[in-house]
Amino acid sequence: MSTATDHTGQQAMLVDRGPCPLCDSSQRTLVHDFDQIPVVRCCSCGFMFASRVFTKEATERYYAHDWGSTWHRVGQRINAPVNLVALDHLVNWSKVRSVLDVGTGYGYLPALIKQRRGVPLVRAVEVSAAEARFARSELGVDVFHGTLDQANAPENAFDLVCSFEVIEHLLDPRPFLASMIRACKPGGTVVICTDNFDAPLVRAMGPRFPKWIPHTHVSAFDAPSLRALMRSQGLQPGPECSFTTWEIVLRHLRARFSKPVSVKEAWSFEAELHAEMNRAPKLPRLREWFNPRWFNFTMHRSAEPGALMFIAGIKPTS
Repeated sequence: MSTATDHTGQQAMLVDRGPCPLCDSSQRTLVHDFDQIPVVRCCSCGFMFASRVFTKEATERYYAHDWGSTWHRVGQRINAPVNLVALDHLVNWSKVRSVLDVGTGYGYLPALIKQRRGVPLVRAVEVSAAEARFARSELGVDVFHGTLDQANAPENAFDLVCSFEVIEHLLDPRPFLASMIRACKPGGTVVICTDNFDAPLVRAMGPRFPKWIPHTHVSAFDAPSLRALMRSQGLQPGPECSFTTWEIVLRHLRARFSKPVSVKEAWSFEAELHAEMNRAPKLPRLREWFNPRWFNFTMHRSAEPGALMFIAGIKPTS
C-alpha cells in the first residue's frame, strides 16, 4: 500500500486491484508503468485497467465530496452539445419518451435533451454532491444524488438509458451496466460513451494521451472490450460512432515535433492530485459552438477509429 496527498490535503491510499474486472483472469502484461499506478492488459480478454487503485472508502469520499470544479463544469458544458449530436446518430428521438442519464455530472446533457429534443421525462443520477446540487438548482434537472442502485430506479422504465464518460471511472463495470439495463425498457436503448484507449491516435501518442489518468480512469476500454461487455450483459448490437476531438489532434501534432518523454515524465500521481481541480478551460464558448460541428465533420460510424467512442445496445424484448 502507498499514499499520496490529494488537493484537499487528505491521504489517498492505493491498493492492488486484483484480477481482471471483466473476466477475472490474473494473467496480465504491462502497458504503461505510470507513477505508482501501472496500467496492465489482461492476457485473457485484452481489457486494460489500472492495477492499483484507491481504497473503496477513499474512492467513495473522492467522488461524493471531493469531485467537482470549474474545470469539470465548463468541460461538461462544452461536451454536452457533442453528446447530444452523437445521440442523434444512435437513437430515433420520435420513439424516445423517457431518458435516464447515469453519472450526469452538472446536468448539462439532460437539460439539452429536454429543451432541444422535447423528451417529456428526463431523469438523472449523480454521485457528486456538488454536481447534483448544481444540476438541480441551476438547470432544473430531476437528479438523484447517489449511485444508480441507491436511486432504486424502476425496472423497464426508460426508452433510453445513457452514460457518458463514466464507465472508465468504475472499479467494476459489470454491475454498473447491469443496473442500467434493468432500468431500460425492453426494446429500449442503452448507450455507453468512453475513451477508446486503443484507437490509432491513442496508440501513437503513447503515455502522452491526456486521458491516461490512471487514478481516476481505472478501466481503459477499447471497442472490442466494450462490445464484449455489453454483449455479455445480454444487449443486442446497436449503432455506434466515434471521433477524435480537435484538441487531441493538436496535442498529437505537437507531440510529433517535440522530444520524446518517458512514462514517468508523462504523468505524476502527486502532481495530478494537486492540480486536477484547479485547471482553467480555454475558449469555452468557442469550443461549445465549434465542437459539435467538428464531430459531424469527422465522425466515424464505427467505434474503432476515434479516441472517443459511443456504442448503443438494444435490450431484448423477450
